Amino acid sequence: MPADPAEKALFFAVLIRNMFPVVVFLIPLFILMKFFGLIDTHFSLILTYLTFGLPLSIWLLKGFYDNIPPELERAARIDGATRFQAFWKIILPLSTPGLVATAIYAFIQGWNEYVYARTFINSQELMTMPVGLEKFFTEYASNWPGLMAASFIMSVPVVVLFLVLQRHFVRALTEGAVKH
Repeated sequence: MPADPAEKALFFAVLIRNMFPVVVFLIPLFILMKFFGLIDTHFSLILTYLTFGLPLSIWLLKGFYDNIPPELERAARIDGATRFQAFWKIILPLSTPGLVATAIYAFIQGWNEYVYARTFINSQELMTMPVGLEKFFTEYASNWPGLMAASFIMSVPVVVLFLVLQRHFVRALTEGAVKH
């Protein structure tokens, strides 16, 4: 936990922001995106996802980095490593599981987001997949086979990402703390 009161306030502000539903921020963000001419661009979604994903990712990673003993960095510095070398060769390999978990969380959060994508994107060619799934529903009928096929296709990148990163996650757990 941060010792400085300003740091504590900042970190709790991130948590408090996550207590509100996304709809609370929808109208102010829409007005802001309209003012800057970003409606119907992917940049509006990138900016929005960064705005909400980055603080929570920092919160998650901070908790993980707090559990890495500072003695490891000090020992590397005593052995002649620069601060960057100590981070790159000692701390970063140990933090790989936290980075992988945070990356998976942030990717899935952005990949599945519907509300902002539906509000900020109007063009059919720019629509994200969750918004595109609503095209399988009409006023009088639902194309369930098409919806299930599209949902399966939409889940493939998430599963592949998880499978690829899971291998690195397990390797980091078994090799990260061993000095060769």
